[in-house]
Amino acid sequence: MVVVPALCVGIAVLLMVGLPVLSPAAAVGGAAITAPSVPRLLTDTANQDSGDFVISGFESEATLLITIEFVEPPTRTTFTLPVTTGLTSVSGPARFSAATQLTFLATQADANVALAAMTVTTGATTGQPVMRVSAAEQRAGVHFNASNGHFYELQTATGGVFAWDPKDLTRSAVDLADASTLYSVRGYLATITSAQEQQFIIDTFGAEKFWLGASDYFDLLNAVLGAGTFVDQAAAEGNWHWISGPEAGTSFWKGDKSTGSWVAAEDGTTLPRSEAAAAFARYENWCPTNLAEDSFTLRYRGVMSEPDNANPGEHFALGAADRACWEDHKPNGAGSPGYLIEYSENWGTAHDARGSFRGEGAVTAEVTVVIAVPSGDDPVPPPPGPTFDLSPPRSPDSTSNPTPVLPPEEPSRAALPAPTASSSVPNAPAPNAPAPPTPAADPARNLITETPFTTKLPPVAVADLLMAVELPPVALPAFVRSLPPISPPDFAALADAAAR
Repeated sequence: MVVVPALCVGIAVLLMVGLPVLSPAAAVGGAAITAPSVPRLLTDTANQDSGDFVISGFESEATLLITIEFVEPPTRTTFTLPVTTGLTSVSGPARFSAATQLTFLATQADANVALAAMTVTTGATTGQPVMRVSAAEQRAGVHFNASNGHFYELQTATGGVFAWDPKDLTRSAVDLADASTLYSVRGYLATITSAQEQQFIIDTFGAEKFWLGASDYFDLLNAVLGAGTFVDQAAAEGNWHWISGPEAGTSFWKGDKSTGSWVAAEDGTTLPRSEAAAAFARYENWCPTNLAEDSFTLRYRGVMSEPDNANPGEHFALGAADRACWEDHKPNGAGSPGYLIEYSENWGTAHDARGSFRGEGAVTAEVTVVIAVPSGDDPVPPPPGPTFDLSPPRSPDSTSNPTPVLPPEEPSRAALPAPTASSSVPNAPAPNAPAPPTPAADPARNLITETPFTTKLPPVAVADLLMAVELPPVALPAFVRSLPPISPPDFAALADAAAR
């Protein structure tokens, strides 16, 4: 049996690597992406050229959603876009470097400049990961919030839709939003959880009315939180929760406009509306009586006008963009409201699971990247170190016995005599001593190697290699010939490395 150390694994990868798969250019309606030729990269090397993916065929002014990803890359293998002019990251801020998956918005021209400059940094592990690039044109009416990486889409309907109608899903905003998709990710009725997000929505959609994913209706809360959480509407009244998206089941307000309290972000406990508590409370934006107040931060002064449950049955949150705040309404709303869909990636489980954004009707191209250890032909040299020969010395009578014989164990360096003034090398020959005779050629050495050894390897690696091999003597020559060349021996360095 042979126990193969890491050094041999790297050598084997170079010998056994097959032909990688290169996808042809993919095209949809004239648009296309051309993949580069197979990139061959070295392990443990930073900022290597990955080749150029080229996007073509889109309108020059169109905004594209671009996705770059490594499929099952080796450990510490990532890519970087050093040129990011005109790019807006959808995967969050500062994600243009050391990434394995990245989605961004850009024009075709800006995307191609970024792709041409892309580099790959590898770790110590070899492999053949797939690098994939896709591009799709951004859908009309969809808006991206760079601060949280979410997309938003406002849908309006003639006559309006109900906030929630379990008997007719075709007019239920909760269900319509859940059935919508953008870039292969399902949406949900929007949840507004920060002043920045509220400001973005008001600035983007103007004076519209739309349903939000919030309610204090006991049937809907029980569907989200679990059957029996609230026994009836009286128990649920004023317990406002988000009922959609990754925040589903999260409480953010307790009470009405007069008695309402905030909810602590950390543990869900009740907080008084005060200046000191504002930094610790979950966001809400119920309408105040005085609209001249700041409409996007938590209000700890003044009188609230919502939620008021003015007409019994007002259990659903409506974004009143004309007032830049929220109202509670009956499920059929007021003024033919639409509904605001929010799309965010990578959350949820089972039925509610959302994956990563990928273009619908996108063009895609991919290439298999070969990552291997450096060889003698590579521009990056192997690590420096002492050199030595794996072929063992032979005794004078070994010509009659071709079986390899390993050298006797050397004494440790501590046992060697100290240098003297007359000689810096122990056991040095006397001055003017005749040269020793040249030993006769040993045919047995041809069983070990037939070519000179030149490649250098660290002594620790070779020590590990020798100690790991368990071969019958007759198989050792073939095994040694399969290794890279090794220079003449320095067995003291080898023994030193093995002792460590």
